[in-house]
Amino acid sequence: MFRRSALLALALFSFTACKGIPLKPAKPLPPGMVMLRFSKSVAGPLDLSIDGTRVPVAQTSKGGSVLRIEGLQAGKHKIFISSPRDAFSPDQSDILLPDDGGFYDIVFAQKFNAVLYGKPPETPAAEGIPGVKASLQKK
Repeated sequence: MFRRSALLALALFSFTACKGIPLKPAKPLPPGMVMLRFSKSVAGPLDLSIDGTRVPVAQTSKGGSVLRIEGLQAGKHKIFISSPRDAFSPDQSDILLPDDGGFYDIVFAQKFNAVLYGKPPETPAAEGIPGVKASLQKK
């Protein structure tokens, strides 16, 4: 009986936590685009790695809820996201980008202040991948 109640509570929580987040994009994504939709607005700064290479993320001071990555080649890619102010689940994943479209996924985000006192340590500038652009946007 307890298991059923716990599963029901978990299902209800997961439904309400993602309320209002579309499960698929409004329009089909163009080839080479990855769109990651966060469950809550992310303050940033985001640290993004694609296939082991750090990619700079353009963002406003207010952050956003959608990470758009453009210019990726079709095929399998490993993506890792981290931030000193936010926690993500999953924070890394292997995606398969098709030849004829993009990739869309929902990522659970939660506020997490990893630096309690002072400022976070400065990270070196991301080297980037030629032709690949990433940006954190409101929607």
